[in-house]
Amino acid sequence: MSDEVIIETKGVKVNFGDFWALKGIDMKVRKGEIIVVLGPSGSGKSTFIRTLNRLQPHSAGTVYIDGINIDDDTTVADLKKVRAEVGFVFQQFNLFPHLTIMENITLAPMKVKGISKRAAEQHALELLERVGIPEQAYKYPSGLSGGQQQRVAIARALAMDPALMLFDEPTSALDPELVSEVLNVLKRLADDGMTMIIVTHELGFASQVADRVAFMENGKIIEEGPPNEILRTPKTQRLRLFLDKLNITAFASD
Repeated sequence: MSDEVIIETKGVKVNFGDFWALKGIDMKVRKGEIIVVLGPSGSGKSTFIRTLNRLQPHSAGTVYIDGINIDDDTTVADLKKVRAEVGFVFQQFNLFPHLTIMENITLAPMKVKGISKRAAEQHALELLERVGIPEQAYKYPSGLSGGQQQRVAIARALAMDPALMLFDEPTSALDPELVSEVLNVLKRLADDGMTMIIVTHELGFASQVADRVAFMENGKIIEEGPPNEILRTPKTQRLRLFLDKLNITAFASD
């Protein structure tokens, strides 16, 4: 992990009318660092990572991505640069159903970066190999399983050669037997040194891969630290209850 800070947020707040979804988030992320964000539904996890590429404008505080201040005054050129550098993978795969897998992956590099079709397709094949489904290149999304579609979504995000990747519960829409397919891809990205912020409830994955775990509730980071501390010896009663509930749910689903 590098000492270079690639993300820095200070006092980030987001409100929807009278409801404050984020109440002051401070976070520094170094290049190559992997952060897992935990928390109950409605705690602000998804809202927070959406502020990092301006999918969700913040109401107060500052967000710096690779030295660029992201706010209402950010130039179109700077925002375009940030969005090219930040890959985002959602809960739902959001693939274009009328395009083949190859076309889904090559669309943005060709349109946004001006890459030739031949170069984009070669890179797409390399990425499909990387996520373990090269044989699916010329199929349509409807012909793939949920796990395969999510791996295509990851390949599509990687096609822009991002400096960091954001994942918003990438396994939550999958059947349990398909979860490991996606987590294995994330583990390989971690081994390759990709900077990642991952919203997930997969505790085993967090303990194996994360450099840091942040627990959010009611729009705030309540507890943060290395996974062996956060997951094994939580300091707050709220995190202890949350982890107990997750462990009981996981046990019940086995």
